[in-house]
Amino acid sequence: KQWYQRRVRGDLISSWAWLTDTDLKRTTEAMIFAAQDQSLRTNWLICTSEQDSNISPLCRMCQEFNETIEHILNGCQKLSHAEYKKRHDKVAATLHWCLSFDRGFEVEGSWFQHRAANILEHESIKILWDFSIQTDNLVEANKPDIVVVNKLDRSALIIDVAIPRDNLVSERELDKIQKYQPLRRELLRIWTLREVTVVPIVIGALGGISPKLSRYLSLLTTRLKPAQLQKTALYGSTDILRHVLGIMT
Repeated sequence: KQWYQRRVRGDLISSWAWLTDTDLKRTTEAMIFAAQDQSLRTNWLICTSEQDSNISPLCRMCQEFNETIEHILNGCQKLSHAEYKKRHDKVAATLHWCLSFDRGFEVEGSWFQHRAANILEHESIKILWDFSIQTDNLVEANKPDIVVVNKLDRSALIIDVAIPRDNLVSERELDKIQKYQPLRRELLRIWTLREVTVVPIVIGALGGISPKLSRYLSLLTTRLKPAQLQKTALYGSTDILRHVLGIMT
């Protein structure tokens, strides 16, 4: 996996945790390896490697950019509103299930069937899901994936998920932290909180993670390991590849 190792800018050892710490099907594992090796038969690969002049290298979905693995998994506008969002929401819902369970809310028996409610609240905790937060001052980034408010110690967590290309994982973590600083400052003031922490949860489309992910998860829950989020993201990515490339396995 030399190509993939050159592309990952993060925790290379932990980025392989999904291979040993989860129970992915062998067909799914094989597809992930093929995608990391750039050996799936995309239009771009057929056109360049097999020199088939009858095949355009352009994406069969958008017809705008070369159909590479990276483009299919992260760069196609035709996939952004449905397939990418579905993958993102599954990862976020996994987090929401764990957060809700840990904080005493009733949840489904499995995270995979979890349907997140917009607002969960009891006497000590409030959890907001995909909720636009009203502020006194204009804040453009006012709708993070999850906000957890602890009423007892007057603290809050702003949680946002991203599934970028694997070589952008660490960069996107920093982007998320910076993006939500205006909202963090507003919540400190208007909700009179003692502390507000931005927690970025970023998983590469092919499983890459940064060395910081374990620490970020520890701020949220003790029952969720990075490998479980990797598994969820990877299932989403392989579903996208099957959909676009017509792979039936």
